[in-house]
Amino acid sequence: MGASFNIQLDRAYEVEVRQKVLAVTRRLAFEALARVIQKSPVREGRFRGNWQLAIGVRPDGVVEAIDPNGGATQAKGMQTIAELQPFQVVYLVNNLPYAEALENGHSQQAPAGVVAVTVAELSAFFSQAPS
Repeated sequence: MGASFNIQLDRAYEVEVRQKVLAVTRRLAFEALARVIQKSPVREGRFRGNWQLAIGVRPDGVVEAIDPNGGATQAKGMQTIAELQPFQVVYLVNNLPYAEALENGHSQQAPAGVVAVTVAELSAFFSQAPS
């Protein structure tokens, strides 16, 4: 009976851990996506429209989306986040040829870049979260 009880506790703990990992991963993916979209400089909206969020496999290529306010791009990313399972790898990329130049301060709209600023914000956000 003792061994059975321990197994039940282990399973309950595993379910709880998986749920917490999933919640944190989804929150992190959502925050990262929302923040990079918001920080993305806009001329026509092609850069904002090219943020791609995927699970398990890094997206290749660019998309033809032009999304000046980022709403459609964020909605598409949220659909992907909803499919996320615990312990899966999430990729958030922008494969436009000029993405690296924008990250390195080429735009006056985002002189500190987009990704580096978002990573710093998320690091501070999670370091302040209760453990």
